[in-house]
Amino acid sequence: MSTLEQITETQRSLENTLMQRMAEFESQLQGSSASPSSTDNVVLRKEFQAFKELVRNIFDLLRQQISELCKSVDIMETRHRRKFLVINGIPESADSDAKTQLIEIIHSRLQLKTLDPSDIVSCHRLGDSPVEGRTRPILAKFADTNIKAQIWRKKTLLRGSSVVFSEFLTRSRQTLFVAARKHFGMRNVWTTDGIISIKLPDNTRRRIIGASELDALIAAYPGDQAGSQMKPGTSAAGKAATPVISKTQAGTKLKTTDPSKIKRSTRR
Repeated sequence: MSTLEQITETQRSLENTLMQRMAEFESQLQGSSASPSSTDNVVLRKEFQAFKELVRNIFDLLRQQISELCKSVDIMETRHRRKFLVINGIPESADSDAKTQLIEIIHSRLQLKTLDPSDIVSCHRLGDSPVEGRTRPILAKFADTNIKAQIWRKKTLLRGSSVVFSEFLTRSRQTLFVAARKHFGMRNVWTTDGIISIKLPDNTRRRIIGASELDALIAAYPGDQAGSQMKPGTSAAGKAATPVISKTQAGTKLKTTDPSKIKRSTRR
């Protein structure tokens, strides 16, 4: 669990506990034997309501600050991940390492024969050890974003094969990406440099990075949009998952969600 996730969970736990205690105290206050109209009781009720409102305002402010902090960290981490790609579907081999296998795919399948081994800064399988019947994905970091962009543009040559190139999204953006594809359809949602693009039913395109933006689009285009064309509406949408950021370090094995479940992103 990341530090920000721990902070968020702690805040929620404290808020729930305090609200529960205040509800219990308010119930006891209302059921007290003292006359509700007595001066002491009236003053106590007013002071309690003022305290209750103050606590709510404090927690509202705290939630906003944590949300802004999560957004800032997400933006910085996404910028750091721009040189990374996750590759699924390359079988593991005892005769060659992940970097050699990846270079062979790039040279032969993507037709980028000018790629030099030094253009790949780091390359390794994700996961501690091989699992029978399951191929671990490869996480590769390239020397600069231009090299990564060349490979990303060529990934359409892999259509129909088992090899899939995906961007290394943060956990919050991966959750957002999956939710957007579920609502608008796989062919209508893709990523570029960590930014999620959506082709809407009216053929306009929107770029999003946060859950509130997706909520607004789902509210405007309610219902199952996958394979259907519907006019904008006004019904409310369900909330996307709360952003949670996983801690990473450049040049080292990075902790992330299960990359084998990362779906293919299609550049438009």
